[in-house]
Amino acid sequence: EMFRIGGDEFVAFVPTIRDDHLERLANTITEFFKNQRKIYTVAVGWDLYIPKKKERFIHVIHRADSAMYLNKAKMKLEGRQP
Repeated sequence: EMFRIGGDEFVAFVPTIRDDHLERLANTITEFFKNQRKIYTVAVGWDLYIPKKKERFIHVIHRADSAMYLNKAKMKLEGRQP
């Protein structure tokens, strides 16, 4: 499921996925938007929620959000504006 959480930010819930597959999914999303006729710049951040850890879900969202902003900063340094 995908949810809009504000402006141009979205959260996707992908059940039963391993972290290495999650990273590949994030890369696939980024590459999809790179290969469109229109120019899209997408910064992706992700994190894995592990129910056994009993952590608050908001912490997972914050880590994913931080990863997305790190990705945006990296893109700016490379000359690709997010």
